[in-house]
Amino acid sequence: SALALAVRRILDSQSAKFSVVRSTAEQLQRAVLPPLPRIVGPMTVACRYEAANAVARIGGDLYAVEETPFGLRMLIADVRGKGLGAVSAVSIIVGAFRERAESEVDLVGLSERLDRAVTRSAEHYADPFGINVEEAFVTALLIEIDRRGTTLRLLSCGHPAPYLVQDGEVRELDTGQATPPLGMRNLAPDIGGPQVYDFPTGATLLCVTDGVTESRNADGTFYNPVTDLKPVPDRDPEQLISALFSSVGRWTKGKRSDDMAVLAVARDGADGAVPRGQATA
Repeated sequence: SALALAVRRILDSQSAKFSVVRSTAEQLQRAVLPPLPRIVGPMTVACRYEAANAVARIGGDLYAVEETPFGLRMLIADVRGKGLGAVSAVSIIVGAFRERAESEVDLVGLSERLDRAVTRSAEHYADPFGINVEEAFVTALLIEIDRRGTTLRLLSCGHPAPYLVQDGEVRELDTGQATPPLGMRNLAPDIGGPQVYDFPTGATLLCVTDGVTESRNADGTFYNPVTDLKPVPDRDPEQLISALFSSVGRWTKGKRSDDMAVLAVARDGADGAVPRGQATA
């Protein structure tokens, strides 16, 4: 009886410590990636993050949204590494995006600024990436929706392509020749550039990290939203994201090894200027 009581006390103590750690991780995650506003001008925005480490509930995927003089600018990215060690790097990228999205004239200039932020942090601070400087990089997708909400500009820095969802169909958007990941731009500074697409009324732009596209089923086949996301909810980005996570869960039978971040923006309203203001996460 005494031994059982001692074991119970140890288990209760460990459970209490675990609850504190878990709560701290959740608060840290919300501080680094706070919830996005649901309505931004004529756009409806939704996002979801799910860490591979279910205990830590935090990792290296990130997203950000900012209203700027040039329109709505968005970022989805994946820091090399997972877990608590990637949080510092996430905060650096999000902070640099918030600062520069308002002032850089185009996405190329914005990507160059983010690249410098990653390189500078890796060179001067050992902790943000926790790896060799040569191995510090971040894949990223930069998106700009003009102030009328009718045109998309996409710039991929080694990141998975986004998808355009409309009328129950999912179409992958070609991002052209990608620039190198952030932190590695010096390897090929002149390659890649933005791709431009129309953004029709009623369409939804779906952006993901490789935790989605590299999810495998029992046969080792990668998940493909174009063919494997069925049925496809229309217009509501929250429902679309929920359907995507459920679909990936069925595909992998709940067995994942990477973080997943998803950002979706729907153009529901009529043409009109996107108002200025802060809408960052």
